[in-house]
Amino acid sequence: MPGFEQYTARAYPALHELAQRLLQREATPPCAPHDLLHDAYLRLTSAAPYLSDDAHGYRLYALTMRRLLVEKARWRQRARHGGHLDRVPLSAARQTPSGSSAEAPSLVAEALTALERVHAGQARVLRLCHLEGYTQGEASARLAVSLQTVKRWKRSGQATCAAYLRADGLG
Repeated sequence: MPGFEQYTARAYPALHELAQRLLQREATPPCAPHDLLHDAYLRLTSAAPYLSDDAHGYRLYALTMRRLLVEKARWRQRARHGGHLDRVPLSAARQTPSGSSAEAPSLVAEALTALERVHAGQARVLRLCHLEGYTQGEASARLAVSLQTVKRWKRSGQATCAAYLRADGLG
C-alpha cells in the first residue's frame, strides 16, 4: 500500500506520459503536460487520497487530469471569455483583404465607435494601446484600473471588433 507522495515520485515519468497523451487529443492544448500533471497533483493532495495499489493511483491521476481538461475546455467556451466568438489566429487577424487598405482607418474607427456603445472601457483601452501607442501599464495608470482589467478589456475588445469586422465581410 504505497503512500500518495511516494507513488507520485515513483510514477512521475509514466504520469507525465499520460498527460502528454491526453493533451495530444486536444486541438489546441490548453497547457503543457507537466502543468496538467502538477494541477492534478495539487487537486489530489487537497483530498489526501488513499491508494490501494499503483494501478489505483494511475487511474486516479488519469481521471483527475481528464476532469481538469474538461473544466479548461468549458472555461474557454464560456461567453464571458469570448467562447461565443470565432477564434482567429493573430497572423490572420493582422492581414487585411486586398484592396481595402485605404478603408482600414475608417473601419477601425467605426468598429471602435460600435464597441463604445457596448463597452466604453474596452474601447478606451483599444484606443490608448493601438491608436495612441500607450503600453498596457500606461493605459492602466491613465484609466485608473488594474493591469489585469486592461488586459482583459483589450483581449475581449479585440475579439468584439474582429467579430464586428467579420460581420461586415472583412474578416
